Amino acid sequence: MLPSSRSTVRVASNAIACYSTVPKRAFTAVKHDPQSQRQENGYGNFVKGLYDRNKSIEKERSHLNTRGSDITKGNTPLRLTVKGLRPYDVVQRTNILLEEGKLDYAISMVEKLPLDCVNVIVWNVLIAAAIKAARYKLAFELYYDMKRRHIQPNSRTFTTLFVGLSKIDDWTLYANILGRVFNTYDQLLAHFEKLRLTNPESPDITPWPLNGYLTLLGKTNHYARMWDVFYSMEGRLAPDEVTYSIMLRAIQSRLSLDLEPVETALDIEEKENQMMVQSETWSRFDDLDDAPEETLGLISRYFRPVVEKDGKESVHVKNAADARLLWEHLVKATRREPNRIQIDSSHVSLVLDLLAKGKPSDHLAAFDILHHYVDLQPPLSPSKISSSYKPSTTNVAGRLPITSFIFSSLLDLCVRSARVESAINYFQLLAEKKTAKNVIDWKHMLHVMRAFAMRRAPKGQVPDAREAISALEWMLREQEVRETTGNGGLNPAIDHFVYALTAAWKAADMNSALRVVELMTGMQRDKFINATPPVRESWKDRNTKQFPLPVMPQTPRYSRCRWNTTCMALLIKTAGATQRREDIRIALRILYFFGPSRFFGSQTGPQVEDAIAAQTELAKRTIWCIDYMLNTGDEERESAVWKKLRDIAADQLKRLAVTQVRNEEKAARQEELRRMETVEDGDMQLLVPVNGRRSGWATGM
Repeated sequence: MLPSSRSTVRVASNAIACYSTVPKRAFTAVKHDPQSQRQENGYGNFVKGLYDRNKSIEKERSHLNTRGSDITKGNTPLRLTVKGLRPYDVVQRTNILLEEGKLDYAISMVEKLPLDCVNVIVWNVLIAAAIKAARYKLAFELYYDMKRRHIQPNSRTFTTLFVGLSKIDDWTLYANILGRVFNTYDQLLAHFEKLRLTNPESPDITPWPLNGYLTLLGKTNHYARMWDVFYSMEGRLAPDEVTYSIMLRAIQSRLSLDLEPVETALDIEEKENQMMVQSETWSRFDDLDDAPEETLGLISRYFRPVVEKDGKESVHVKNAADARLLWEHLVKATRREPNRIQIDSSHVSLVLDLLAKGKPSDHLAAFDILHHYVDLQPPLSPSKISSSYKPSTTNVAGRLPITSFIFSSLLDLCVRSARVESAINYFQLLAEKKTAKNVIDWKHMLHVMRAFAMRRAPKGQVPDAREAISALEWMLREQEVRETTGNGGLNPAIDHFVYALTAAWKAADMNSALRVVELMTGMQRDKFINATPPVRESWKDRNTKQFPLPVMPQTPRYSRCRWNTTCMALLIKTAGATQRREDIRIALRILYFFGPSRFFGSQTGPQVEDAIAAQTELAKRTIWCIDYMLNTGDEERESAVWKKLRDIAADQLKRLAVTQVRNEEKAARQEELRRMETVEDGDMQLLVPVNGRRSGWATGM
């Protein structure tokens, strides 16, 4: 009986030390006069009641947890916790505090709990909440605090850290955090190595943390380190489908080969120390001839070798080459492990987008991928497809259905490779399918209309713009149908109409151009063919009551589609290309109807150069058309109006020339100021005062 009673007292003592709920009076009796309590048998009754209470709690929750289940799930056994408080309950309480925005309260609560009430899952929840609140330093402090409490992180911990931190866009503000990320990656490798030794089949050996780390490296421009990590993934950590998508997206986001990787705080400190050492080394020499070569800056731009004529490799060519390399790895992985890795639509769309910006050989490789992996009959014959790049024709999952992303990459590939007929044929093929035409949206139609604008007729023939107008009309009709069913995605933009007008200008098709005017503004061409605008002695009388103008629509027919300077210039160019007086007269009447002030106003903003170019083109074409009308054929009834229009266009042309010169001078001054503010490595020596003789190089002679 004695050993059992001693064990009972030890359990009760542990319960009291762990903040068990005991009446205040009982605590006071135990503290002030414990001997009297033992004599009256009160203390023994209290211990027995507490033991029975813990036993009843364990019995009530036995149906939720079998024996040993808490241990296998990483939870502390019920008999070792405070009043049966398990980590699962702590997670629930933590989530309640986090929903109320009380992150600091949740951290304080967890830190004050005994170690047996908290496991790695609780800390993962806190780390994820800290990252979500953009408190990245706090997330690492929680990670370090967890390890100090001898709670080992699992793969979910590293995944939470890397995936959460990969959402940072500007890493230049978090150089200190980046250094901690690299150190955490080394700890992740040690974690995987420990799992390989203890349990090679552990489910924690997963590439998920590495996928988050690869995303983070892509955003910090550490592409060399990213490829090292990719090639090091093998065995159970071999790349999966998500890994290849992450690599392709990282390559797609690379916009320049001159981008330097984001430096860590340690790298910045080392660079500053090197500059300090160099400055101290320079101050020890009184003469330039006594200084070492590395101090003189002989690696500056004055002594660098001449750049080759070919120049640097284009970033798009480099991206395309990397995309082809990744695609080959992906194809080999699908052959080796067809049940684990399969090619999906995201892989195909990303590869097509990267190859479309590469060399002609990359374009042919992209068409090969389409031919073998996409369920869309290519308009190109097999003989025209390159045979130098042949992936496997067998695909476990079968041909992929056409999706919005694949179709967008396909059209962009056709346009960039100058296969505009293929883009048009693909569009017509998809538009005829009732089940697939819902894939087409307004972005796809931009590629299609651009293909019509780039279209060239065979030698000896005149291009036809009627197909472009038909595609534009199909887009507007389909949008009306989709609006009735609650769908959309085909709302036209100004670029759709501009590309249609460009196609009409190249085909010298005035009927197609006037059809675009009708679709865009809602005004019929009969108003400008039959009616003759009133003749005016002065353009200043334009808005007087004596010569009222027709009412102009206050708002455009389609949002974002206002008849602007570019549209008017293309219409005038189309009329001039026909060299028919009737067409030129209609175009000038439309210009007269809208008024020159609508198109020749002052322009500001980021697209001011494009606006000035459009105004210049409109002024030149207007002058040419009016001269053609006045100097050829019979005398025009509206010659006075045309002369006034010509004078206005001539004045605007002079103003635009002066504006363009001023803008060029302003840009040159800004460039000069930028160069003066930039100090290169070789120029830095000119700012250093040196006692003694100066060489010709140092004085810039």
